[in-house]
Amino acid sequence: MVNDRLGELKAALNDSYEANNEISITMDGADCHMSDFFNEVEDISQSLNKIGATVEEVKKKHSFILSAPSTDEKIKEELEDLMAEIKRLSNKVRQKLKLMGQNIEQQEHINNTSADFRIKKTQHLALSRRFVDVMSVYNNIQVEYRQRCKDRIKRQLEISKHFTLFQNKLLPIIF
Repeated sequence: MVNDRLGELKAALNDSYEANNEISITMDGADCHMSDFFNEVEDISQSLNKIGATVEEVKKKHSFILSAPSTDEKIKEELEDLMAEIKRLSNKVRQKLKLMGQNIEQQEHINNTSADFRIKKTQHLALSRRFVDVMSVYNNIQVEYRQRCKDRIKRQLEISKHFTLFQNKLLPIIF
């Protein structure tokens, strides 16, 4: 005879299913090294997110500085702080990626066919590419700001009738 156990299964499901619909998987100690690796990946990813957000803040400060008739020292100080933060975070990420790459290179000689190795290599590549992308955006913003500053100086000199001085002496220095 077959017993109807559907009620028991539903009760067990409701008891074990958390209210926020999150499911956790416990891992045995053998995957501890992968857990450490994924924690490192998450840390680098968060740092990259912070760099990206700071780059956007720098872009806003650049626009504000260029649109303001006179520059405020407080804004310039904030901009310098943001740029120092980007430099600090990017150096930290660069060091972590370099160390991760060295560890992967060592593992490549030992066991380059394991799934763990392929996961690590793929994660490292993805993080490295993302780092390059974020820093390229930052570099482009800096180059654009520099060009806009040059254009602003040129426009101000044209207005102030010192354009001949600009063409003869300052143009080679600035450009």
